[in-house]
Amino acid sequence: MSVVAGWCNGSTLTLIPVLLMDIVELSEYGVCYGVSSFAVGVLGFLRPSMIGHYRDKLGDYEGLFFLLAQCTLVLAFFWMCASAYDRCLANRHKKAVRCTQGYFWRLGKLESMGNSDINPT
Repeated sequence: MSVVAGWCNGSTLTLIPVLLMDIVELSEYGVCYGVSSFAVGVLGFLRPSMIGHYRDKLGDYEGLFFLLAQCTLVLAFFWMCASAYDRCLANRHKKAVRCTQGYFWRLGKLESMGNSDINPT
């Protein structure tokens, strides 16, 4: 189980820059990546005290496990809402296409990236 958890955590580290590039424009990418890295760093300082609280005050890590499960469910719900919103925009305006990775791209974004010769179908 720890091998699967390590593989999942390691693979997400390499996908974060790709996700950020999909969300923001190229001119805003540096600031977005810096702010997200700063937020992860600040939250990393809180991690030891939070783990210590659950172990020392409550006696076990069960509460921490349930807290992480709740955070995961809330974030999964938000991502599902964002995906549904993108699909709704794509169906309503017909300005987005489904690319092979499963993300929705605006046609204008593809052209702004210098790929105007791509004919998405």
